[in-house]
Amino acid sequence: MLVDIDLQQDEIGDFIGKISGSKITGFNKLHTGIYEISHFNMNHCIPEKYKFTTYPRLKDSEFPTAGVCDDYRQILEQCPELLEDDGREFIIALKCIVAADQPPEGGWRWHKWGEYIGEHKPMCEYIY
Repeated sequence: MLVDIDLQQDEIGDFIGKISGSKITGFNKLHTGIYEISHFNMNHCIPEKYKFTTYPRLKDSEFPTAGVCDDYRQILEQCPELLEDDGREFIIALKCIVAADQPPEGGWRWHKWGEYIGEHKPMCEYIY
């Protein structure tokens, strides 16, 4: 199930987030066990005692371990087992991408970050 942990500040990640236009520094708790982070890698925020070497598969689902959503609630709707206590603990890291903040050429691409589980139909390669 989703659990809260004591995340560590990641100064390098925050710097990367800042130069890439992130609106937050560090992390923002959205829900139990779900955090918005300022950059794309939460690994440096996780204390060593919580780290693992592989991404776990969810037992009752083919739900991807990385992907794209419009809102974190879509993850909970499509994978309700994250809220069940089966003895395993999970956290989710999200990075907010806003189309209006992207450069007119290049930038964030839909297919680079895993399966999209949202409500829209991407019509182009880049989100801009």
